Amino acid sequence: MLYFFALAQIFAQGNTTSLLYEHETSYGFMAHTRGIGASLQFTKHRSADNFRLLDFNFYSLKHPKEVKLPNPNIITSRAYVFGKLNNFYALKMNYGARRILADKYTTNAVRLNLNYSFGPVLGIVKPVYYDVKQYNPDQSGGFQDTKKMKFDEENADMQENIVGTSGFMNGLGETKFMFGANIKTSLSFEWGHDDDRFYSLETGMMVDAFPKDVPIFAYIKNDQAFLNLFLTLSYGTRR
Repeated sequence: MLYFFALAQIFAQGNTTSLLYEHETSYGFMAHTRGIGASLQFTKHRSADNFRLLDFNFYSLKHPKEVKLPNPNIITSRAYVFGKLNNFYALKMNYGARRILADKYTTNAVRLNLNYSFGPVLGIVKPVYYDVKQYNPDQSGGFQDTKKMKFDEENADMQENIVGTSGFMNGLGETKFMFGANIKTSLSFEWGHDDDRFYSLETGMMVDAFPKDVPIFAYIKNDQAFLNLFLTLSYGTRR
């Protein structure tokens, strides 16, 4: 009797998500301490509790001093970040591993994973343009026209007459790129009633490092490396 009970336990434990499926794909929304982004992950079963991991992310990286405020000199101004030179985004592709710390044995259980990866990151530096009021003596009231301008540290007149930021497309053709490296480590919690479909909550830490300071802001020091805590909510499938 004990033999059959033990045998049943072995078969029950063998019927886990780590053994039934070879591939996993998940995609989700990421929030971190300096911005937001999107996540796409692929895993391939390597052994009983280990997977190869391909981790793609696209996310914004902001300066910690960024605050949006309207121009006190212009009542109709829109809120904007004063002194911002560029928007900065990161596109990374990491290679690593996922190790199952606690597998899911029942439909109501949660699988716990340890994830770690590293790889190249492409930094995308897009100039910020502002709508600036221009003096036009031919117009009633003088200041009627607006001009799209980059932030100029030496131009006090420009700074005093900012109405708000221009549309995202302005400056897109002037985008520049920086290459760096990323390292990421996290814990992920997976749950779901069906074994072939799941939800995941991943939380951890990542570092993006570049060969020089990223020119996000005027006047104050910019960063060369970005250390962030992050949280990612994903939906995935297994096959």
